[in-house]
Amino acid sequence: MPKKNKENNSHSLFKRPNKIPVYNEEPYGTISQSNALNNIFRINDKRNTKELPFNRKQIQTDAVTAITEKAHLGLAEAQMLDYINYRFNQLSDHEHIKRFSFTLKEYMKDAEKKDPKTTRNAIKQRLDIIASTTYSYDGGDKQNPYNQNFGAHPILGYDYKQGKIYIELTDFFHDLLVYHSMPMAYYKLMFKLDPRKDATAMYILRTLIENKRINKTSPRANRIKVKTLLAKIPSLPSYDEVIKTNRHIYDRIIAPVLKGVERLAQPDERERAIIRYSFIGSAAKPLDYDSLDYDSFINADLIIEEWNQYPEADLEKWDKKQKQIRKKQIRKKQEKKNNKK
Repeated sequence: MPKKNKENNSHSLFKRPNKIPVYNEEPYGTISQSNALNNIFRINDKRNTKELPFNRKQIQTDAVTAITEKAHLGLAEAQMLDYINYRFNQLSDHEHIKRFSFTLKEYMKDAEKKDPKTTRNAIKQRLDIIASTTYSYDGGDKQNPYNQNFGAHPILGYDYKQGKIYIELTDFFHDLLVYHSMPMAYYKLMFKLDPRKDATAMYILRTLIENKRINKTSPRANRIKVKTLLAKIPSLPSYDEVIKTNRHIYDRIIAPVLKGVERLAQPDERERAIIRYSFIGSAAKPLDYDSLDYDSFINADLIIEEWNQYPEADLEKWDKKQKQIRKKQIRKKQEKKNNKK
């Protein structure tokens, strides 16, 4: 039985909308995605952090606030939480399951780890931090059941016994994953990337698949403004921060982004995310890398010309089902208004 769960809220967070079915296809898994969960992924104690009484720390990113008892909360924990999300979505009856497990060997295979002791300790350390943290969200929309505000909640508890990791989701977090989030195709490459060495690549990949999912079948699903992308990479310094110090804009901002995208397209990586991509400048021409300045870079678009086997059919199914749910909700709302007359 998981031992780290501080709270188990038995009440549903909101009235539950219809559940969107999940589809899985290699080299993808599926995770639950929402604006709140996307924000949680970018919680990083290197930014917007405030010390609180009783050795607690408050960390903010956009509309999410995390309060933790631990000294650190960042990308390694976000990667671990996405892995739990992925494992949860693999369960065939996950809408009725709050307790599940996976083995150390399974995790090591998915993350391409070789040292059991080091990997076990890393898992326990990251889960300790997640289990000691509460999350709240205030960027929601009352009219959208998939983007609702919520107050501070813990999200899971865990235990580790004889090579197995046992996870227990709080009722709140289970409700959020199942009924207030959308399924999103998720590259398993994310689990193999190193949060320390590949931080920029990880934030870029998360942003690209979010953009693809949110914009669905629109042309914008395969392109994103570099300026927008930079705002989603908390591991990089801001332009103002660089200007105040050594002013090495190219080395500290531009080069890491170029290398990060290149890392996602490595041809020797079976589960790479990207086959072909380009950076197109404001004049609709490819960027000149030999004379690239900051203004030209942030005003360029990153275009994914070919994804690695992206499940477009699943995206169309999700989009169609979502539209059906929205129509049903509008119809019910209209019927309720008519009945009051």
